[in-house]
Amino acid sequence: MHLHRLTTYLPFRTALSFSALVGIMVVELSMVLPAFAERNTLSSEPSAADQAQAMAEALQGKAYQDGATVRQNYAEAARLYRRSASKGLALGQYYLGFLYVAGLGVPQDYVEAARWLGAAGEQGDADAQVLLGVLHYNGQGVERNYEQALHWFHLAAGQGRPHAQYSLGMMYSMGQGVPADDATAVSWYQAAAAQRHPAASHNLGLKLFQGRGIEKDAEAALRLFRQSAELGVAESQYVLGHLYLTGEEVSANLTEALHWSRLAAAQGHSGGQVSLGLMYARGEGVTQNGMEAVRWFRAAAEQGDARGELNLAMAHWMGLGIPRDLIEAYLWASLSAAKGNEEGKELQTAIRQEMTPAQIAKAQRLAKVFKAYTPSSLPQSKPKRSWSASH
Repeated sequence: MHLHRLTTYLPFRTALSFSALVGIMVVELSMVLPAFAERNTLSSEPSAADQAQAMAEALQGKAYQDGATVRQNYAEAARLYRRSASKGLALGQYYLGFLYVAGLGVPQDYVEAARWLGAAGEQGDADAQVLLGVLHYNGQGVERNYEQALHWFHLAAGQGRPHAQYSLGMMYSMGQGVPADDATAVSWYQAAAAQRHPAASHNLGLKLFQGRGIEKDAEAALRLFRQSAELGVAESQYVLGHLYLTGEEVSANLTEALHWSRLAAAQGHSGGQVSLGLMYARGEGVTQNGMEAVRWFRAAAEQGDARGELNLAMAHWMGLGIPRDLIEAYLWASLSAAKGNEEGKELQTAIRQEMTPAQIAKAQRLAKVFKAYTPSSLPQSKPKRSWSASH
């Protein structure tokens, strides 16, 4: 076996180009409604009696929402929130808008969500302002409008909401609705990361590692990557695994590399899966196991990861943990090559020299099918948060 032929670890800056966490999704927000006592809840218009009744209804709705003291019933929560919201209580308006966003107890309806959240946001409700920013950013229930998203995020960020602060950091970093400004992005990321916002911690770590908008500080970057990794961000888990594996800016540590790569791989992160596969293939930090290596290479390859495809092709070519199969090897090498991977092109040429015309034709037919159904390669965190990996 020529294990040295397995693809080398990509340099960190190459592997993580365009790996800041971006995208502002409603599903990122906590599904637990905040405590009513922490919020500015009362409109100045309703009478004292109406205010008291509205608050009582909101609290009853919260009880049905939580299911702690009564049987959980989202429909009943929505009914009570609607009565509270109709009396002008910002708390009830926010909660009702939230249920419309989440589709809990009511059909998911972003237009209705925007209406009730707008009423609460105008009264100064910070959580409603965060969601209004999200809806305007994504064009959900309203026309997509970055300026309006920035408006609501600024209001919520001024009240200390970390998701709004992260969102502002991302928009300034991306130049969405404002000129791109790394320094301003860093300041907002810092505010959110100080509150342990997972994506802000990762993005601030990346800025520090690359020296963008702030002086390069690899040690501080590693602390932030660890913070976000411990909060479950797969991209950060992959980064830590990669760094400990390659020994870039940190002493190589195979135990740490294995730990973080496993966590990232278990979340479906293709980069983590490739790293873990390489460790099994080479016996680094684990007992060498070709079948496990192939398992993880295949998991990454089936997501369209060019590195996963390349290593899976190599495994089929060499017979690593599986019978040698030139057709499968050529198939995966061609898929990797099609994404511009130079190593994939070189491997494709080498395998082709050992194949018959019939084998080549079959592999090419299979490749066409796979190209039609295999997703593009993106090193991203999948199940827990809906941040995409880009810019």
